[in-house]
Amino acid sequence: MLIERYKDEDQANMVELIVNLAREHAIWFSQAHESLYVCKYQEQYARVVPYLINSIQDRHLRFAVAA
Repeated sequence: MLIERYKDEDQANMVELIVNLAREHAIWFSQAHESLYVCKYQEQYARVVPYLINSIQDRHLRFAVAA
């Protein structure tokens, strides 16, 4: 899966990787949801979610990632 590819990265780098992934690629809701598992702190979650929302292709599920 998506996260398994980057499991050796530390927490700070993981958030940067997710932000860069969301900036450059269109992703599905399931991939966005899986990406949020690495966010252990609310600050990281708040930083990642806006980028993920803008890149999700499942328009009917786009805002479910923020819930």
